[in-house]
Amino acid sequence: MGLNKQLKTQNTMKNYAHNRKEHLAKYAKNKKLRTEGTYNGRPYKHILKLYKNKIDIVKEFNILEDVNKDMLTEKLHRFAHHLNSSQILCYNFFRPMLTDKGKASKQLVNLLDKCGIKIKEGAECKFEYNDNLGDNTEFDFHIDDGNTEVFFEIKYTEYGFGRAKKDERHKTKFDTIYKKELGDKHNALQTNPDCEEFLNKYQLYRNAIRIKDKNKYLILLYPKDNGVAESQAKNFIEKKINNEFRDNVKKIHWEKIADKETELYRKYFK
Repeated sequence: MGLNKQLKTQNTMKNYAHNRKEHLAKYAKNKKLRTEGTYNGRPYKHILKLYKNKIDIVKEFNILEDVNKDMLTEKLHRFAHHLNSSQILCYNFFRPMLTDKGKASKQLVNLLDKCGIKIKEGAECKFEYNDNLGDNTEFDFHIDDGNTEVFFEIKYTEYGFGRAKKDERHKTKFDTIYKKELGDKHNALQTNPDCEEFLNKYQLYRNAIRIKDKNKYLILLYPKDNGVAESQAKNFIEKKINNEFRDNVKKIHWEKIADKETELYRKYFK
């Protein structure tokens, strides 16, 4: 990407994030939510005030009214009390598509079918899923029906997909964990990255290495106006993923799958 185009994308992203937070502030005011929680010592109108336990605040004010709260993990992200938390957006969207026991309902089966992925009704679904690879990666959402696995990486107002520090901890992690997973030649990748390349696109690579066969899928889910996420996802899929695995790594916009008549759409995307 040229410098001018990159700067334009960055400015567009800043405007998008600002506009979303302004919208969430208005949403909070209409819902009479207790906000003006602080970040770096400064109060914001899209951040819930933590005047009791964080998980209680999140359950009461950041989970939508009709959404079952029973699967909300105790492993809350640092900013789960922010109304723009992608973790909570993920939960608000997917929990209503699961059965009381947390299995995939027909609604979720149909949604994924429209995205080109076949799963069985009753598939196991988990939030903040850890596959025990050893790198402590937790996927925002995960589906497994015993044959097909789907990994989700969720974004909202975040500045695209993260990179990692080129420190000794991450270099050691690359040498001891990711090299082994990459093997001599990783199935889904055009070429194996070296350590520097891997850390530069850390979040995308550590997700993509899970796609070892045609029954595994990675969904990168973000708003259409998150220009940085769009640019990163598009370039990564086109330049790093093998042609035969292109359908296994999908970039999908929230607006394509979120029902415009729902409270979720009104909260996050209107």
